[in-house]
Amino acid sequence: GIVCILGTGSNSCYHRQAQVVEVKGGLGYIVGDEGSGADLGKHLLKAILQDDMPPHIVQKFEDHFQKTAQQMLTQVMLASKPNVMLASWAPLLHQWAGEAAVEQLIVDRFLAFLDTTVCRYEAYKRLTVDFVGSIAHHFAPQLSQACHQCQLRLGTIDKDPVHKLVQYHLFGLRE
Repeated sequence: GIVCILGTGSNSCYHRQAQVVEVKGGLGYIVGDEGSGADLGKHLLKAILQDDMPPHIVQKFEDHFQKTAQQMLTQVMLASKPNVMLASWAPLLHQWAGEAAVEQLIVDRFLAFLDTTVCRYEAYKRLTVDFVGSIAHHFAPQLSQACHQCQLRLGTIDKDPVHKLVQYHLFGLRE
């Protein structure tokens, strides 16, 4: 199957019988990490700065930060960890997901992730695709919609699989 991580960053792998066969994604927030928290934040800011968001969303954004979008761009560019700063905006996107423009942005970024990673594995349509990470968990409806549009077999979405990893290493894999 295929396992994907959608958190601050993004990554995916194709595995067969608990062995990783191939890895795609994980190129970092500057050139990749489509669908990650950093990517969502970056595209929110970009959409605001390019007048692709409705004025009321721009106002909500600027009211939240008590700064203009241009000032937030400067703050991101000067941040020691800009990817973490951008990813920290995911709760705003989650809060505003009922807005059509925000909803479309989220789905589009997940489609970009699927296109650049999952859909590049051979036989991807026959494999189950599982997701882990906070972004996958909190945006499960939008992720499910993107998977459906790509005709993928969506498996599980797990926010934090650490407990399952501990169980696996202590007791072996159990279904």
